[in-house]
Amino acid sequence: MAPTLDPAALERIDPAAVEIVPRMVAQIANEMNLRARRTGRLAAGHEHRDEARLQLPLGPVEFAELIGVERAVDLLERLQAANGDAYRPAPGLFAAARGD
Repeated sequence: MAPTLDPAALERIDPAAVEIVPRMVAQIANEMNLRARRTGRLAAGHEHRDEARLQLPLGPVEFAELIGVERAVDLLERLQAANGDAYRPAPGLFAAARGD
């Protein structure tokens, strides 16, 4: 886990940050993955490659790894259950969480 996403450090910033910041990371990684696939910048199985970075320093899976890919997918699945398919985990994140 990235030091800036440490729950104890987030708690010192604001108690709500412990829940909000990881959720934001998961949602951003998910959108990065979906956008990369839509624009053809991400071929299946290349979530870690430079062409997936979309002018950002990390690829979608690398970004999700800031909180853990499995945790990101779990957060997205819970958001999907509560709020609908807009939060469905992207195929690349789901595959990375399964170890594919």
